[in-house]
Amino acid sequence: MKQGTLILLLITAGLFISPHLSGQLSDSILDLHTCKRMALENNLKLRKAELQINIADQNTKSAFTRLLPSLDVTAQYLRTNKPFYLLDENQFFPVVPFWSIDQEDMSLLPDVAETPLIYGAMIDPDTGEVMVDEEGNPVFLQYGYIPRDEMTYGSKDNYIINGGVTMPVYMGGKLRRQYKMSRIVEDMQHDRANLSEDEVLFEVEKLYWKIVSLQEKKKLADAYRAMLDTLVMELENIYEEGIITRNDLLKARKKQNEVMYQQFQAENGIRLAGMALNQTIGLPLDSVPRLEGSLDGVRIFLNRNRLTEQAIQTRPELAVLDKSIQLADQTVKLAWSRFLPNIIATGNYSFYKPNPYNGFTQDFGGDYNLGLTCRIPITQWGNRIHSLKSAKYLRELAEVNRQEKQEKISLQVQQSWNAYLESFKKVEVKEIGVKQAKENLRIMQDKFDEGMITTSDLLEAQALWQEACSELIEAQTELRTQEIKLKKHSGNL
Repeated sequence: MKQGTLILLLITAGLFISPHLSGQLSDSILDLHTCKRMALENNLKLRKAELQINIADQNTKSAFTRLLPSLDVTAQYLRTNKPFYLLDENQFFPVVPFWSIDQEDMSLLPDVAETPLIYGAMIDPDTGEVMVDEEGNPVFLQYGYIPRDEMTYGSKDNYIINGGVTMPVYMGGKLRRQYKMSRIVEDMQHDRANLSEDEVLFEVEKLYWKIVSLQEKKKLADAYRAMLDTLVMELENIYEEGIITRNDLLKARKKQNEVMYQQFQAENGIRLAGMALNQTIGLPLDSVPRLEGSLDGVRIFLNRNRLTEQAIQTRPELAVLDKSIQLADQTVKLAWSRFLPNIIATGNYSFYKPNPYNGFTQDFGGDYNLGLTCRIPITQWGNRIHSLKSAKYLRELAEVNRQEKQEKISLQVQQSWNAYLESFKKVEVKEIGVKQAKENLRIMQDKFDEGMITTSDLLEAQALWQEACSELIEAQTELRTQEIKLKKHSGNL
């Protein structure tokens, strides 16, 4: 396909697209301040950062509750199969008169062997002495009988209900460290939200000035198109009078088609950049925002050293790294706490059925108990020592990361400052070039009107003017880009 045919097809597509685009233009004209405000209110990235803050806040509150006593109620049902037997066989026990027992140590009195009948002992008829069993114990006249089957307990259905309180008395500082770490993480999420906010505002400014730049290029293309339309009309009249050749007219028309293509490119660029801006500030993607703004009026930064100091004080990245150092401090202290004892107080009240306090009858019986548990760590074969050393290295690493980031930020400010100054000088040079191109175009237009130059000379002068204006717009856009980079790197967004 020839280049001329392709240009005509694109121009035709642009003629159909342009009315569609204009029908979707935003009703209100947006300025930079409004776009930033809308981004802060509607941007999904900032919404995610807000949710992260809420998560950290709830984790902090959860960590605080670990410092408080915990209350628990447990209910248990147990179905058993066999009862518990207290005796392995039927048992006999002697019936001993109480006067046979020493009331101090509950032992048999030695008088039993001397006067057995008084103390209820049996006498061997052959020897006339007290009868003894295999273990040497006296044999008494009367014995009680305890069947094995009667000494059982346990029920098919068993119920236990327990209510208890557990209070950490001293845990070596673990719980307090964990709570402080949660608060540091919450503060860190706030700093990360500030970082996300800076990134969103930076993106908004970039897209905003990109669209403004495309709008300026569209205006330039419209002005160039109007200039060429006027020239083509004049050349058509001159051609009909036979003053110029058809080739001169075709050159102007070819340039006219090229400018129409440039108009289409600018409109398409505005549409695509507008969709990106809409996604950032929360507008429908298919709408085309109308922005007011000028590439002129760039902010002037005078003191580079002050910008560096301000960046070190305000950049959220450094604030996040400061919190990471604080977090590492608490991690070291938490590792130390593993060497300390843990003391926990408990209190419970329990109900049982069958009732063990009343012969395992089928009713509920309850009682309370209090406890104090102390756990003293002795050795874990160096595990805690290695963990402590690791935590100290992590803290040192956090300090190194912070120092490295500070140096990089200082370098960023320096590089942005230099690029900003270069862009500023470039704009000054391009402004002079536009003035020269305007003056050259004015002179060539006068000469063309007087018949002193050809159509090609005038077309070349117009092209040089359009190129100089386009280069100025690009230089101004670059200056705006360097301005917002310098603002971001110095913490001035």
